[in-house]
Amino acid sequence: MFIEENIEKLINYAVKNCVFPGGSALISYSDNLIYNKGFGSFSYENNSKKVNENTIYDLASLTKVIAAATAVMILKDKGEIDIEKNVNYYIPEYKGEYKDLVKVRHLLNHSSGLPPWKPLFESSSDKQSLLENLYQIALEANPGVKCDYSDLGYILLGEIIERITSAGFDKFCSDMIYKPLDMENTFFCPPEDMREKIPPTEDCKFRGRVIQGEVHDENAYVMGGISGHAGLFSNSSDIANFCQMIMNGGDYKGINLIHPDTVKEFTARTTDIPDCKWALGWRMFMGEGDVIGSYFSENSFGHLGYTGTSMWIDPLNELFIILLTNRVHPTRENNKITEFRPNFHDEILMSIKDIAV
Repeated sequence: MFIEENIEKLINYAVKNCVFPGGSALISYSDNLIYNKGFGSFSYENNSKKVNENTIYDLASLTKVIAAATAVMILKDKGEIDIEKNVNYYIPEYKGEYKDLVKVRHLLNHSSGLPPWKPLFESSSDKQSLLENLYQIALEANPGVKCDYSDLGYILLGEIIERITSAGFDKFCSDMIYKPLDMENTFFCPPEDMREKIPPTEDCKFRGRVIQGEVHDENAYVMGGISGHAGLFSNSSDIANFCQMIMNGGDYKGINLIHPDTVKEFTARTTDIPDCKWALGWRMFMGEGDVIGSYFSENSFGHLGYTGTSMWIDPLNELFIILLTNRVHPTRENNKITEFRPNFHDEILMSIKDIAV
């Protein structure tokens, strides 16, 4: 049987030892929701609000797959984007040495040659100036040669989606992804009256205050809270609908959101670039000792978020696991989750194997 007690002991130990103030965890196995609970509190203060299974978190880089990569899948099915086309086909301003060779595919699997990150917020006043600064950044490698995880590539991807759809990136995602999937608590830029219901993230030096209910990522903040790389907020139940759709090959309650072949293509490991950890948007399981654990199946996939979030989908084991926390509260220097996360997943997988037996 699924040993819920062991999972909760591990989680409660993490809260007690300040791995994070609190969070929510959801586990689905063989089309059954076998665990969905909140634990801990919004912050470390004694009177802090308690987390429950509906608590909404800043997803950070889960935005890349739940929003940006999924939007590209939908546009691809509609024939409105060609991932083999160069980025400057969609963004003519993106030009310079070797930049003419960067394809949309390269942005998706992190092989564009762009650096992982730059503090563009320090020299940008709004979205347009940040994009203009991004266009000037030199590549660190030739496109398609190696995979190096890059926020910057997904900022470009969000801009491409906006230009193709002639709509806001957030509106397109809401209309085409979240509404069809009944993701009623998933959005960019939470309204003011909702912010106190969302756990705080960091005591931000750049903004001079504790961040609560607005995007943690500084580059996304300067862009107005909406970007292809970060900015999305959601809860575990909504993300479960999304994961189930991916597990079902693009189908949700009889609605075919994405063609099965497209889901298969985007979740398949990149094989033509040495040591690549990525599919198209999704990170692949890299075997024993991986940062997410040791017992997932070979072709499982998922994503991590800087704020302390993660989701992992294992179609072979008919399993997905969602963990949402605010480990960056009150500081991003707290990296204890890197030890907790694989232990958490390993405990679940060992219990699941007991069920299978």
